[in-house]
Amino acid sequence: MDRRSFIEKATLGGATVVAANVLGASKAKAHQTEKHHHHDIEYTKAEKEILETTADCIETGKACRAHCISELREGHVDLKDCLSADENMLAVVTAVNEIVRNKTAGAAHVKALVQVCRDLCVACAEACKPHAKMHKSCKACLKACEECVKACDKYLKA
Repeated sequence: MDRRSFIEKATLGGATVVAANVLGASKAKAHQTEKHHHHDIEYTKAEKEILETTADCIETGKACRAHCISELREGHVDLKDCLSADENMLAVVTAVNEIVRNKTAGAAHVKALVQVCRDLCVACAEACKPHAKMHKSCKACLKACEECVKACDKYLKA
């Protein structure tokens, strides 16, 4: 094989590899963006409420936590119980949100976790209540926890 034939074949081979990669990438992207009905997850009304209220608890709980930490740094130790309850609530509502959203656990496990979520939201609401008039983040967290408790009760009855 002379040098010219080698270069032509190498170029043709390289172009073939590039074309295959481009086509493969296009097909992969199309697959990722196509709507596959068998991949869609359907939620019950109770699950939707759990997803909405736990997401709200996560958002307001993080704001409450940041506020409590800021206040504690300034020496306001009266928010330590609020912070502790908020941390516990955040851990569980995050887990419940993930598990319900992904439907990755059996019904018995989900119900047990939702019960714990409910109990920790009650505790967090009680810890936020004394501070709700003075701190808007505590008030928002209190309301979010109360709504989550209602959603948990509905889910547990379903």
